[in-house]
Amino acid sequence: MTARRFTAVAFALALVVAGVLSQYASPHPDGLMHVAEAAGFLSSESTGRTSGSPLAGYAVAGLRDARLSGGLAGVVGCLACFALVGAVTRRRA
Repeated sequence: MTARRFTAVAFALALVVAGVLSQYASPHPDGLMHVAEAAGFLSSESTGRTSGSPLAGYAVAGLRDARLSGGLAGVVGCLACFALVGAVTRRRA
């Protein structure tokens, strides 16, 4: 398999995982949230600087459908990561 073909397959697979399979992710809090709740300091959580961003909370602001919003946020994040990696690797080549 050529490097170009491998990259294309990896890109497509990442988009499928981000856009489709993310719908089946656990709705339970992640490990850090669980520990914070168990230890009793979850209430001291503060709002981060990025809480008002368009993709805050793994969702796209303005979309009412939670499944579509989460999937689209995953795809957008995936595309941003691939663009960043592409820019860095082109610069080095």
